[in-house]
Amino acid sequence: MEKHENELRIMRDRELIYAYKKILKDEYAKGCKIDRKRVIKRVIEESKPHFHVSFEHAYKVLSSVRNHGTGNFKCTLRQQMWNELMSLVNQEMQDKPYLNLSTALSRVLAFKRASRFYISPEYCYKYIYKFA
Repeated sequence: MEKHENELRIMRDRELIYAYKKILKDEYAKGCKIDRKRVIKRVIEESKPHFHVSFEHAYKVLSSVRNHGTGNFKCTLRQQMWNELMSLVNQEMQDKPYLNLSTALSRVLAFKRASRFYISPEYCYKYIYKFA
């Protein structure tokens, strides 16, 4: 399981660096003075990354939320991510009533994107300026 989590983290971080370079290029093209905080804010809020969770973990969490109505989320960002993922899965199941949770989740993870990166500005800043 740990190896799979590392692969997901690597994929997320690649998407993060790609989004950073794209937005930084956009800032340069505008001729703006580069404000790191603004760039980081844009990277987090304007990017459309994949959901970087495994199917198994997502299925477990979403099943729990559907069956018990709540999840134990330590972080507000994670709670927001799970809420968005659940909303997309519910929409998929509403659009195609013959889909079960498993199939709908598979489709969302494969074809849909998150509305933003669900990471803190601090993590984003530290990671980008360490590796970019």
